[in-house]
Amino acid sequence: MATVTSTVTQRRTKDDAGLAELRAAVDGAEVWIGIASAKDPDSEIVRYATKNEFGSVEERIPERSFMRSTADEQAQKYARMAARALRQTDRASFMTQLELLGVVAVGDVQLKIVSDVPPPNAPMTIARKGSTGTLRDSGRMLQSIKHETIAGDER
Repeated sequence: MATVTSTVTQRRTKDDAGLAELRAAVDGAEVWIGIASAKDPDSEIVRYATKNEFGSVEERIPERSFMRSTADEQAQKYARMAARALRQTDRASFMTQLELLGVVAVGDVQLKIVSDVPPPNAPMTIARKGSTGTLRDSGRMLQSIKHETIAGDER
């Protein structure tokens, strides 16, 4: 969602091993936010999320971006959180800050989903669902938004 490039400078300290461990964790670390069942691209919830995120001309589903739009809207906040993670002095604190970024981003995406992303549902959809809320029907997609934090040395 946010790209941050960093370099950890090696300095002579009493804890050279700790700094090396931190550097290994930082280099290539990632936080992924998405649909929990994305490992199965044929799952019903992944298909539903993809059709809504990008729209589907064939099925007359308009684009209602909830992932990309959240990333764009919250990019500065995520960059600040990533920078805070990079200021940590040990691996555990760095990973804790990345985990926090993931939790916050999941919450932001979920808030976007419940915000009734335009355009409004078609009358036929409202009749079928029994509500006007966009991107919500059973709640499965909302509950499927998860994050995964991967340290550089775990890849």
